[in-house]
Amino acid sequence: MKSHFIFSCLLFISFISFGQTKYQGYIYDLETQTRRYFTYSASTSFDNAAYRTTYNIFDVNGKVRYVITADHYKSDQKVVVEVNDVRYLLSSMNAKQQATYEQPSTKPFGFRGDVGLFDKSAPNQLAIQFLSSRFEYVRILNFLGSYEDGHFQYFIFKPTDKIVEQASGARKQQSASNLNGATVPKAVFSRPRSSAMTVTTGFMR
Repeated sequence: MKSHFIFSCLLFISFISFGQTKYQGYIYDLETQTRRYFTYSASTSFDNAAYRTTYNIFDVNGKVRYVITADHYKSDQKVVVEVNDVRYLLSSMNAKQQATYEQPSTKPFGFRGDVGLFDKSAPNQLAIQFLSSRFEYVRILNFLGSYEDGHFQYFIFKPTDKIVEQASGARKQQSASNLNGATVPKAVFSRPRSSAMTVTTGFMR
């Protein structure tokens, strides 16, 4: 009985520690072809009829700077990705994009975007992928967060990050929303040319 209690405590502690796992990504600036690295955490939840993956992106002081949500509306076969700058309300890093699919797959999907048609070094405007064959929660691979005044900045995340999916029994069963959205064409994905990039020494400020 005592050993079972100790095992349960260790399991709970490991779960809490895993939930606080920090990952590393970067913002790629297409104009200067530089990378600004950042740390982030990711969690999943079932919210407003959507399977939501939330990314909290931290600055060098460990404070949340950006919050990115990826909402999958399963019945609509649609994923909506949105970024918000929690520090500056009028920041250019506030964007919302979406992609649809016909049949769920564990392969990446999304769209190339207009910038990528003219500049092969540009990442895809939106690239996402289901976390598992449950086809519920998604991870973000590439996301164009800022595109004002010809200044394009992309969030780039690793496809190998171990984001934990919320258990099916832990979420509330709600009816899916009936939001309408235009179908976005699929495209072949390509990474930026590494030889053209300059890596900055500091993390995101």
